[in-house]
Amino acid sequence: MRKISTLLLLLLTLIALNANADSDVYLRGAFNSWGATDDYKFTESSEAGVFTLEKSFNLYGEFKIASSDWSTIDYGSNGSGLTVGTAYTMTSGSHTNVTFATASDTCAVTKITFNKTAGTLLIEGTIKSSTGGGGGGTTTTSGVYLIGLVNGGAWAPNTGVALTKKSDNVYADSISFGSDDRTFGIVTKLGTSATDWTTANDNRFGPATDCAPVATDGTAVTFSKSTNAFKAAAAGKMLCTVDMSAMTITLQAGTGGGGGGETTTTSVYLIGSINGNAMDPSVGVSLPAKSTNVYADSITVYAVDSVNTYGYMGVATKLGTTSKDWATVNANRYVPAVDGTEIVANGAAQPMTKGIDNSWKALPGRYYCTVDLSANTISLTGTPADTTSHGGGGTTTTTVYLIGSINGNAMDPSVGVSLPSISTNVFGDSITVSAVDNVNKFGYMGVTTKLGTTAKDWATVNANRYIPSVDGTEIVANGAAQPMTKGIDNYWKALPGRYYCKVDLTANTISLTGTPADTTSHGGGGTTTTTVYLIGSINGNAMDPSVGVSLPSISTNVYGDSITVYAVDKVNKFGYMGVTTKLGTTAKDWATVNANRYIPSVDGTEIVANSAAQAMVKGIDNSWKALPGRYFCTVDLNANTISLKGTPVDTGAVNPPATNYPAKLYCLGYSNSWAPNDSSAILLPTGVNEGEYAISNIVVAEAAAGTGIGYLSFTSKVSTLATDWDGIKAYRYGPAINGTELKDGIATGLVQVSDSAFSIAAATYKMVVSLKDMTVTATKTSGINGINGNASAKIIAGTGYIRVLGEPSSIEVYNLAGMMTSRNQAIINCQRGIYFVKVDGTVTKVIVR
Repeated sequence: MRKISTLLLLLLTLIALNANADSDVYLRGAFNSWGATDDYKFTESSEAGVFTLEKSFNLYGEFKIASSDWSTIDYGSNGSGLTVGTAYTMTSGSHTNVTFATASDTCAVTKITFNKTAGTLLIEGTIKSSTGGGGGGTTTTSGVYLIGLVNGGAWAPNTGVALTKKSDNVYADSISFGSDDRTFGIVTKLGTSATDWTTANDNRFGPATDCAPVATDGTAVTFSKSTNAFKAAAAGKMLCTVDMSAMTITLQAGTGGGGGGETTTTSVYLIGSINGNAMDPSVGVSLPAKSTNVYADSITVYAVDSVNTYGYMGVATKLGTTSKDWATVNANRYVPAVDGTEIVANGAAQPMTKGIDNSWKALPGRYYCTVDLSANTISLTGTPADTTSHGGGGTTTTTVYLIGSINGNAMDPSVGVSLPSISTNVFGDSITVSAVDNVNKFGYMGVTTKLGTTAKDWATVNANRYIPSVDGTEIVANGAAQPMTKGIDNYWKALPGRYYCKVDLTANTISLTGTPADTTSHGGGGTTTTTVYLIGSINGNAMDPSVGVSLPSISTNVYGDSITVYAVDKVNKFGYMGVTTKLGTTAKDWATVNANRYIPSVDGTEIVANSAAQAMVKGIDNSWKALPGRYFCTVDLNANTISLKGTPVDTGAVNPPATNYPAKLYCLGYSNSWAPNDSSAILLPTGVNEGEYAISNIVVAEAAAGTGIGYLSFTSKVSTLATDWDGIKAYRYGPAINGTELKDGIATGLVQVSDSAFSIAAATYKMVVSLKDMTVTATKTSGINGINGNASAKIIAGTGYIRVLGEPSSIEVYNLAGMMTSRNQAIINCQRGIYFVKVDGTVTKVIVR
């Protein structure tokens, strides 16, 4: 009985498995990535062996009828194509997939019937399209994406590399492939999730044969509606072009979308006094590949020390593993035939040979360095910057430009907005971003250190360009700074508005501060070409019809910028202004201005800062008045209003040269550790000359220990907080160029409303500022040992350190809690805070920033 029961159980199990097998029937194919999913599972009908799938969807490419494990059911092609509406005889166990009679067809399915008993398949529906096999497609699309193993990606339906539209139905961009699997596909619409292959495959194109190779020499490969994959013939960076009209794809190595393709795995490094490095075999500046065997990038050359006026460099294709591993470098090194051969900027390329220990020299400066391993040459393009800079911190002559829809410009490589230097390698200015057209709500911009010579000269820009790693990365106003990399063809985007843009070439970041103005603005400043000017006592001007302050467009018909209003004379405490869309041609041409003028209905109407906007009307001769100060002025030609936001600076300040001057000035800088609220260094009127202020024996300390250099500027008002620099911007005086040196006894020009500072040798000075002549003169009264007026020792509190000069017999430093932190050390590195320095029994309180 046991044996019979066992056999019966086995029989029942086989029957159950067979029943389950018959219920486990799926439509599987390229359209659903060959998955066995419930969406495409057949239902057995009342007729034995007949299964139906009633579902509306698009079916295309290759497919089969199969079970989830492919073992119990696997029906494929009989060798011919399937015709919609006609029963198709299938072959069990066939290794060939079924396709429609025209393989590129797509069918809008309504019902599919699979008769397992008869071995037939009936598809009911309508053929939607037949795009052909390439060379004549008519697909129109608004976007093209590469999915798969492109730019380090993976096969995912919702992740792709967007190609940039170059013309109707033509898309192209720089892409890269790794050395392993290089398969990829083309889609015109990405999936909504990592499992949404249906959307991606419904909009997918591929070759007739799966994994068909695409040469990297620009040879076109045709494609059609298909889920087959392409495979790049080689690894590296190249230009990919997809033509949706011709239904072709090309890969071109050695271009990379504008001068940057990499067909070799060789790396090239510059070692030596480059970008602040020393001659260390394990540290180098990597030059990116620009074409086959050609490598280049912007570099800074520094002199190796304060005596030697040259910087030195070597070229290697491999760095050492330690600071003593010269063997590795020398085995992969390119050298001049004569040690110390100079590379003259903009001169002939220097020949290189494989060698060991020779180096080149070059004058310090900012250059574009090109190493050609085919021609075996090296060259520098640029201008020597400062032959005394050395040790990783000198002056560069780099200029930074923004190209794109900035300040009314278009994307032209020869036109850019220059950002002035605000500190070493940091550049910034106020800009206006406009949307590129009526449809796109964003503006686009690029960063370059050199403009092209013509409207088609992208090569120059791309050789000096900084880009986001992902094209179209948005710079969010007031958000984190975006990282930049040297590259070719990517752009940032930003909502239209008025911002302060800061580019930091040390940290390689870009940021925007401000508020998006109007997401419908476009076309370089709205839908009007009108220009708006303020005439009158604005930014130092007089009421002259031919001279005005241009307000840039910040949205459609809205214009605005920061301005300074001055009183017109010593008696009248107000400044006066007018608005016009066209200036006169001469100082007497009021006719032109008045024909294009917007005025208050009552002459002399005051625009009160931060109050309601004032109404304007078209008119002739009236003007507004406003208290002197620094404001943001907005003129709205839609609402016909004008407004000011800001704070009156000084109701006694008037337009030069008839000036009422502030009661006093304050010196900011390393006399008070750069505290904007420190009023201890006061310059009072001398009473000798108009607008002249002076302070005797002001101490200028070092900005950093051992440099001997300090920095300073002036203000007519101090802040209430130690961090509130913005609160005194409108009151500051400094050099037109940040870092301008104040030399002993030499009058140097200064400008108002400045964020810049003078550099000056650390010492004690008499400082004289003339606001009439707009000059400052620093006359040294003693050297750096005159600090604190103590004959035995002088104390300097800097940023992160305390320094004691002279020859004291005893030095003790205590923190605020009374604990001794240092004894008999002349230079003490310490945290920010208050300390007490006891020198030969005399205690001095100092503040370390």
